[in-house]
Amino acid sequence: DLGAIAGGFTGGEPLAYSRLLDLIRLSHPEEMLIIVCTNGTLLTPQKARELRTAGVDVVQMSVDSGEAEEHDRFRGQPGAFDRTLEAFRVARAAGLKVAAVPTVSHQNVRTESFRRLIDWAEREDILVNLSMAAPVGEWAGNRECLLTPEDLEELGRLVRTKPHVRRDFE
Repeated sequence: DLGAIAGGFTGGEPLAYSRLLDLIRLSHPEEMLIIVCTNGTLLTPQKARELRTAGVDVVQMSVDSGEAEEHDRFRGQPGAFDRTLEAFRVARAAGLKVAAVPTVSHQNVRTESFRRLIDWAEREDILVNLSMAAPVGEWAGNRECLLTPEDLEELGRLVRTKPHVRRDFE
């Protein structure tokens, strides 16, 4: 009623919530863009079809590195990288749009593994929506993760030169 044009479901892990499809249907997906933000490890072909039928338009998946071991270590789940990459294929096969959402920190913004992720997304024609690290949650009090002015300049250059990379906020 207030004119929202998009609604997002995020976590924790929204695909682990048994009533997610009910919430999506109740959010009037016929009237707005519906986005589910997930790590992708629970996305099966059946779940992807159910999301699409319920009204989901976009599935954004957390991918934090272009290297499997680094991503798995960051996520604390061996095999998470491979399951997430498979989830991109599964989501697209179900007719969903996809986006990769890496968490960008001072520690990774200039690394080779971050560059590999950006290059992979470009080859696969996947939008990258950068998520800026913040000293909250498991990183509570960790101000070293914050991007420096130089890091932000680097990201600005990346956004200007790579059309598939977006930065929504800082």
